[in-house]
Amino acid sequence: MKYFVLLFCLGLLMTSCLSDSNDNAYTTESFSVNDFPNIKANIVFVSDENSESQKINQVIIDSTLASFYLDKPVNNIQEALDSFVANYKSFKDDFPDSSGVWELIVETEVVFESETIISYSINTYTYTGGAHGNDKIILLNFDASTGTILNQENLFLDSNKLKSVAESFFIKSQKESSDTFKMEDYFFGQEFQLPENMSYSDDGFLMLYNVYEIASYAQGYTEFVIPYDELEGILRISPY
Repeated sequence: MKYFVLLFCLGLLMTSCLSDSNDNAYTTESFSVNDFPNIKANIVFVSDENSESQKINQVIIDSTLASFYLDKPVNNIQEALDSFVANYKSFKDDFPDSSGVWELIVETEVVFESETIISYSINTYTYTGGAHGNDKIILLNFDASTGTILNQENLFLDSNKLKSVAESFFIKSQKESSDTFKMEDYFFGQEFQLPENMSYSDDGFLMLYNVYEIASYAQGYTEFVIPYDELEGILRISPY
């Protein structure tokens, strides 16, 4: 299954999920639905009960629920899984001859942590019929001292310089992985764009484009890392 290959590849890129300065404790909560083994979620939460940790946990819950693309609002992860099953059963009532069982699998992990930053991934795979399922990674960055989620404006001092540096490393990474790289095969004829998903990692700053964001499904995920020393004067918050 493509989803699990994705998790393995992401794990290889971020070879050390937690840095040595890890001060937080984490707990994994598992959610499932009886008789549907391929509908499940394993969510890593910060186990401390202080306000900073609770802010992080609430963002994790909200972001996970948003990744499900349900047709009605839900209040928690278990309710989301139950709603997904209800939608599947309704679909089967309407189309009893349809083949294939729906799937919804969510895995989360802390991909980087230091005294200043916590970076987090939410990996979602869904299958609701058709030729293939859909998978997506959401990367989140938090201020470790306040629990506040950090957007790109919080992370970078100069977005124009960042875009220039990122484009050069994007081209370099693609040329290293493909002898037939052509810039026009990406971004659907538009100029280079920064990804929506990016995070700190032990190897540098990770840039990740989800499937369909800049290329066809067949080209899959596109990701590359910018060494931190290339982001001096651009990255607002040091990783250490």
